[in-house]
Amino acid sequence: MNNLSENTILNQALKKQEEKDLKGAFELYKKVLEINPSHLEALSNIGNILYFVKNYKDAIDCFKKIYNKDERNQNALNKLGLIFFNSGDYLLALKYFYKLKEINPDYPFLRYNLACILKSKKILDLKIKNFLLLKKLFIYLFENNDVNHDSLSKNALNFITEYDISKIKIENYNSILSNNIIKNILNEKLFLLILQKSLITEIFLEKILVKIRHEILISLFDNSKIKLINYKKFVISLAEQCWLNEFIWKLSKEEEDLIDNLKLRIDGKKTFDELEISVLGCYSPLNGIKKLSILKNKISNDNLFNDLIKIQVLDFEKESKLKKTIKLFGNIENTLSKKVRKQYEENPYPRWRNFNQLISTIEFKSDLDAQIYPNKIDLDKEFDSPNILLAGCGTGQHLMELTRYRNAKILAVDLSLSSIAYAKRKVEELNLKNIEFLQADILELGKLKKRFDIIESAGTLHHMKDPEKGLENLLTLLKKNGLLRLGLYSKIARSEIIKFRDNLDINNSSNNFDNIKNLREEIIHTKENNSKNRIIFNRDFYSTSNLRDLLFHVHEHQFTIPEIIKIINYYNLDFLGFVFANKLIKQNYLKFFKDDVKNINLENWNKFEIDNPNTFISMYQFWVKKK
Repeated sequence: MNNLSENTILNQALKKQEEKDLKGAFELYKKVLEINPSHLEALSNIGNILYFVKNYKDAIDCFKKIYNKDERNQNALNKLGLIFFNSGDYLLALKYFYKLKEINPDYPFLRYNLACILKSKKILDLKIKNFLLLKKLFIYLFENNDVNHDSLSKNALNFITEYDISKIKIENYNSILSNNIIKNILNEKLFLLILQKSLITEIFLEKILVKIRHEILISLFDNSKIKLINYKKFVISLAEQCWLNEFIWKLSKEEEDLIDNLKLRIDGKKTFDELEISVLGCYSPLNGIKKLSILKNKISNDNLFNDLIKIQVLDFEKESKLKKTIKLFGNIENTLSKKVRKQYEENPYPRWRNFNQLISTIEFKSDLDAQIYPNKIDLDKEFDSPNILLAGCGTGQHLMELTRYRNAKILAVDLSLSSIAYAKRKVEELNLKNIEFLQADILELGKLKKRFDIIESAGTLHHMKDPEKGLENLLTLLKKNGLLRLGLYSKIARSEIIKFRDNLDINNSSNNFDNIKNLREEIIHTKENNSKNRIIFNRDFYSTSNLRDLLFHVHEHQFTIPEIIKIINYYNLDFLGFVFANKLIKQNYLKFFKDDVKNINLENWNKFEIDNPNTFISMYQFWVKKK
């Protein structure tokens, strides 16, 4: 009877919870526990409810009871990890997540949650006493490809070795490979993974890698090849890093001559030497090899070498084929549009490998609420299955965020065919659906017959001669009550960058690849000053397409918040809120403007930016609604 009663009550509780009557479900689960205090499902569901209403103290007690009864209970481990993460106790969170990882490394959202913790600067405070735990977790994340490794690499570099490699004086070594610390690092699994999957943005490490690359190249020509075999994995990893940074590191005259000789040596052989190919891949893309057909059909026993051939040869070939499948809408006739297109054809922006893939899709409304928090708006049912236009999709990094939305249909548009082909390749690799691509100028988009519930255009309008004309075209395509997210450069936040760029010796020929590398080298060797540091600490300094976008763009317009206010008023739009990756910005804003509980008073935001000029260092990212 007790068992029957227990099951009956449990089923009633489950039904209440399904109907979102959390209070009723909670009381019924408590009755189940009165009958059977060890009922794990009831305990777990009570814990889930307590977690949902943010009663973390009681939720911890509940999940610890479950854990004490069943140390392999995955839900309990996950929830304990999440609770301690949300409470700011990162170490305990990581310990529970690590236990979960050991039981089920593919638990939903585990890698995403770990990545959210491990990218925080607070992690470095845990280094001394928890070095091995953190290193294992970084390796785990870098071994998987459903994580944005770029967001982790800066912290992960601190866990390659306990020795501070930034203190190594490379000028003291004729052969940097003779340094035992360096030799050990070159065989470190975590270091190799970082090189393969994320952009190095540390100038001291770049200098070390440039010197090692030089030494390895010389070794190919002085019969030191046997020694180099021990560094093959590192050489391939370095070649993948150089692909990621688009070969931005400057070459010496000696290296240029040796590379010419290496190409002749490779072209003169009937068979390929994987080490020689990999060294060449550290200096120039392998899709330029004359015997390309042989190379692309080569299958190696070394999976890492196969990966190098994929990213430097096969992906390039795939993109070339995909270009033929992408339709051109209208004409690209505007003089500036042609110049912008040329830039991104030459350097598709940005080059990337992986991103945070969530296992389940999410509702657009809940994500919008999170973006514009503490503001919140009601949406019509159309937004349950939204038609979305991404105007300026680039290589698809932004597009990946939109693919999370449940039942979304997306049209991705860009000027650059090379950029779209890159994005389409990534979409096909990930088997993503409901995405169409179109090559078009925003100035031509007004002729589209489709209308959209949502339009996103970040980093596009400010590269147009007349940004408002572009905005007008987008608003024509937006349905009544539709939502528009814009990303525009801030004149205040970019003032130092603009000043620095104006002081550079830049002319129309500076977009030449060699000129960009030469000017970059000059920046590295100029005396320390605030402007230089601002540029060198910017991650855009570390790859060709990023640097070209930062300092050498063919056209850039910056905005101020008063200008944005005028635009919003002129086009009769509702401002819904700014979007920040850093939640602390809105918290700080509220300290000064407590009455603006929705954070949507743009006059106040203007005052805040004047006092905090780095607030919009990336861009103004914000949502508006069409009335």
